Amino acid sequence: LNKQQRISNINQNFSLTKPVTATHIALIDDVITTGATTKALAYLLRQQGATHIQAWSIARTGLSNSKNALI
Repeated sequence: LNKQQRISNINQNFSLTKPVTATHIALIDDVITTGATTKALAYLLRQQGATHIQAWSIARTGLSNSKNALI
C-alpha cells in the first residue's frame, strides 16, 4: 500500500475495549513504514488520557521525502 492507502486503511480501525489507566505508554511495532498505525494509536490513546506515548520499532523504512513522514 502507498502512504495514502495506509492512512485510509488505518483510520477507524482501532478501538479500546477497556479504559486507559496508564499515562505513559510504549507502542511496539516491528516496522514503521509511514507511521500511520502509530499515529492512529497515539491519537486514540491521547483521547483516553495518555500523556506520554513512545513508539518503539525494530526498523523504519526510508522515506524518499522526510517531510512526508507522519512521525
